[in-house]
Amino acid sequence: MCLEPDGTVRLMMRQGARHLQTALQTTLGSGVQTAHITYTWDAPARRGRLSVHLPDHGLLWQTNVTTPFPLSMRDAQLIMTDPNSSRIDAGVVFAAIANAPCPLGPLPGLSGSAAVDTPTGPKALHDFVSGDLVNVADGHPVPILWAGHATLPTLGRFAPMTLRRPYMQL
Repeated sequence: MCLEPDGTVRLMMRQGARHLQTALQTTLGSGVQTAHITYTWDAPARRGRLSVHLPDHGLLWQTNVTTPFPLSMRDAQLIMTDPNSSRIDAGVVFAAIANAPCPLGPLPGLSGSAAVDTPTGPKALHDFVSGDLVNVADGHPVPILWAGHATLPTLGRFAPMTLRRPYMQL
């Protein structure tokens, strides 16, 4: 993956004689910015997605990746740890490889034991599954579209936060 001077984020992969290249035009490179660059793929379904999210500006760019290559855990480990197989720029603050797609955008920072109002009463976050109903600000129930968790380092943007009453309408 590389960032070109015009702001294009380019994903380039090679497996044996096969080559894959996808480009995503962004405004990166026009000053210091925090960017979350995500590449997700479903090799058996032969589809993928390259995304760039600028959390400080609320900008998101995405493009589909056609026929992505499968990536073995061995290859993933080499990308992340072996300087002879790939190089991670000194400007990269955090890099990770997950075994399932992660949601884009701001990540929630609440404990799994935090209670959320539902039509049947409060329920702990760690007990929710996709499709469960939660009450939104106006009191109406809406279904949960995605329920999951991510284990991240407790540094920088991932540092835990504590919410205390009466802030944030608690």
